[in-house]
Amino acid sequence: MKLLHFALLSEAQYFIEKLKLKKISSNPKIYKNSNLLVLIGGIGNNSQKSLEYVFNNFLFSKAYNIGVAGSLDKSLNIGDLICLTHKFDGIIYKDFKDKNILDMERKIFFDLSKKYIKKDKIFIFKVISDYNDIKSLNKEFVKQLIIKNYKKLIGIIND
Repeated sequence: MKLLHFALLSEAQYFIEKLKLKKISSNPKIYKNSNLLVLIGGIGNNSQKSLEYVFNNFLFSKAYNIGVAGSLDKSLNIGDLICLTHKFDGIIYKDFKDKNILDMERKIFFDLSKKYIKKDKIFIFKVISDYNDIKSLNKEFVKQLIIKNYKKLIGIIND
């Protein structure tokens, strides 16, 4: 089974709808089918408990953290898909430690995941949502950013 970890429901919504995933838990929020489990873990440190729960209750072959992130690097465009762990054709690669990419889950997700899964089976994808210049993101805007990159993401996940 593969784990897809999102901080927010608006980031996961399209995957849940498109893949016809069934809700199996409300706390933490978990949706699944026969080969994928979607966890909506919460923002930042809030995701630690939910990640620990799924890792202690399910066995995963791969783990993906997918979500939006701010950027201090203005050469990146709003809507650009970046990967912080692997190089893929057609996807911008940035180093995991790049401080210009502003998200709150990657370190917690990576540190917890590597206790259960080999490092090369842990993937972190972020869609650039802003330049650290807004207080909160509109849920529909977040969903549209994910939809824009869904085909690339699901192609990698299904590979």
